[in-house]
Amino acid sequence: MSSNPRSPRSPRSPRERRTHGRRLASLGLALGALCLAPAALADGAKNLDHTDGNGYGDTAMRVGGSYTMVSGRGLGTDAVTNQPTAVDYKRTQYTLDFDVYGYWDATRFDTLIGAEFLMKFGVGGVEKYEGVDPGSSKLYFRSDFAFDYGVVHWDGPVRGRVSFGAGAGMDFAPRWYGGDRYYPQLVGRVQLWFGDLGVHASWHHLPATSGGYNDREHRLELGVGTGPIHGGLRYTLTRIGSGDLRTPDDAKLNQSELGLFVMAAF
Repeated sequence: MSSNPRSPRSPRSPRERRTHGRRLASLGLALGALCLAPAALADGAKNLDHTDGNGYGDTAMRVGGSYTMVSGRGLGTDAVTNQPTAVDYKRTQYTLDFDVYGYWDATRFDTLIGAEFLMKFGVGGVEKYEGVDPGSSKLYFRSDFAFDYGVVHWDGPVRGRVSFGAGAGMDFAPRWYGGDRYYPQLVGRVQLWFGDLGVHASWHHLPATSGGYNDREHRLELGVGTGPIHGGLRYTLTRIGSGDLRTPDDAKLNQSELGLFVMAAF
């Protein structure tokens, strides 16, 4: 059966628009509160230069590259019957990565205030479906920013930190369901240091995006660093609608990305 992978952009129902608006509004309030936190706690801030030995003031700037394998099932249109049908697809991505994060204030509550920023630029192949490559590669770009709040940190033989945050971002990429997106995001991060060996796990959640689709996305990273070298795995899950292609009226896409990255830290 032959299928067309390009499904038309369809307007959301009133219920979907209300849900989309509530998600964006709630994330906007959370981000606003987090942006005001540094000013509210400035009177109790300490100089981080004097507390680096206790787990404060850690910063990292990383430059490197990643290779990602993408697979998914999207809602296409059957070329013969002109009816909605599920289509499996695959593609690969190569990106140059840059990110930086750090903490610049300790509050009177012995918590940490910081921020993070990342950029990715690369190339992604057009989806291959039913064994056919329908086009050429396209450019890929992403830029995200978030404020971080380190709620727990500790010193000792094994140092550690747990932080949460909120921010926003945008990307444009070759993808099944359209072009550029703008989105709020929630961030969670756990970091451990075993002497010179560091282990970190991060989670970025996109509860909604622009662009006419009700995207929901989870981005996970698990990395290990020793000296200036960092490396690890990244996994991203993207869903539009229920993600269950057995109900085509509600499900538009269910996509997974698995990647490897290697970076130099400064």
